Amino acid sequence: MAESSDKKMDKVPIALSFGISSGDGASSSRKRKFNISNQGGDVVGDKIFSESEKCEKEILHELSQDLIKLKEGKRDLDLKLVQALNMYPSSKLLKEWKKSYEEACIMYDIPFVVRDSSLMEIRTEIGKEKKNEIDKEKEMEKGKQKEIDNVKTVVEGIAAESHRRKRLYLGSLKNQCLESVQDKGKRIEEVTDELETPLIQWEVNDFSKPTGIESKVANWIFSFEGNKSDVVFETNDGFQSTRFMMESLIPESEAFYNVIDTWSILLNYEERLKTKNSPRRFFCTTEIIPGEIFKENSDQERNNALFWNNFVEFLERNGQIEDLKKFFFPVVSSVHYFLVCFNLKEGKTQVIDNSAVDVSFSAKYGNIPIALRKVFVNVLKQLDDERVKKLNRGKPKREKMSWRTLRNKVDCAVFMMIHMETYMGQDVKDWYCGLANEGSTQKSQLLNLRHKYVGRMLLSDLNIKKNLVIEGMGKFAEYPMQKQKEILEYAKTMIYNRFNQFTDL
Repeated sequence: MAESSDKKMDKVPIALSFGISSGDGASSSRKRKFNISNQGGDVVGDKIFSESEKCEKEILHELSQDLIKLKEGKRDLDLKLVQALNMYPSSKLLKEWKKSYEEACIMYDIPFVVRDSSLMEIRTEIGKEKKNEIDKEKEMEKGKQKEIDNVKTVVEGIAAESHRRKRLYLGSLKNQCLESVQDKGKRIEEVTDELETPLIQWEVNDFSKPTGIESKVANWIFSFEGNKSDVVFETNDGFQSTRFMMESLIPESEAFYNVIDTWSILLNYEERLKTKNSPRRFFCTTEIIPGEIFKENSDQERNNALFWNNFVEFLERNGQIEDLKKFFFPVVSSVHYFLVCFNLKEGKTQVIDNSAVDVSFSAKYGNIPIALRKVFVNVLKQLDDERVKKLNRGKPKREKMSWRTLRNKVDCAVFMMIHMETYMGQDVKDWYCGLANEGSTQKSQLLNLRHKYVGRMLLSDLNIKKNLVIEGMGKFAEYPMQKQKEILEYAKTMIYNRFNQFTDL
């Protein structure tokens, strides 16, 4: 008679995790650990320290190493459990073991990721294990020094990439000038370094695959390493973004508000680097807009006061209002992002939204654009800005771009980010942000942008945590490529699971 699946479980590799062995005795490593006699020292891990032999720093170092081993062991245990569930989906013993494991995780407040074995697809080609080990060793020897060198020169690499992209942009600008006056016989002046404003650090409409540096940063952020509360972006005036927030740019996820706020602050920083004669744009954060102003029959005076306090405080840190021509307000409504743009020069109120769902303006946006304009107009009045007369006229207009979408439900924040970056206030018919129409090409572009935007924010000179980011991505890049892939696949499930727990609160 064939063995039942339950009896076969004695052969499942999962039973060997963390040195757990079947039979009567403990594993050999455990025997070695507990057979050591204590001669007046302290036991740390599986070693004994006496005060005369080890100093406090050495003990702390070994504790840190043990913690790293513990985390790696937890990850390996989860991977083996998923593998075992795929191999023996009907095993009662394995299901009981999984239940006990889950209860232990709950007891010790450890995230439990294995909710459904189908969440992770782990290849278990046993015949290739030996070859994979050899490949890993070769990859480690070949790539370790290269990755370390890349980290050492990352700042120079960013500068070189920035210079290359500036030249591409300026070359394109020069060609446009040549074409526009070629028939008129006018003399064309060379494009000088005066046009090379520090603002042009990244090529506009660049949807190519992320560069090596951009990929390294994104891989580190999406690797689930470190703590979710680790600050990875911080400005001198105290604005912060954590690893947990930046993780929300992982593909197929809705980005958190904090990511949009970080993007606004970065764009304001870059706007300040423009020449004095360039029209200035101003990007607000989601925190500036109190939700009370959108409620029906709300107190207008109170709305004005709430908005004034938030807006003016933020404005003082980012520029003088008389220098600013266009104001962008990112709005979140019903878990959907869209922009409200106030063009003070032309007196326009525009709604820029990637959604092409064909419904009426009021059904889509309610009173949001009008309520926002009311409180913004009050600020202009208080500041004696004459441009308020133009802005207070006309109806808000919903712009219709060719790249709007009907089916995309998770990338509205990424759309908002590219809209904020590329829209300069021109007629929409003359605006091309670089996105293809909805389809596979656009989907690929948005995927690339998620990785590129992570790199752009975290490697900005505005970020005082930049060196921490470079150090973290360098350590992750030292792993062999196969290990990086395994970690990122595992981390994807962990990040999604953490987001689900957060949104369920």
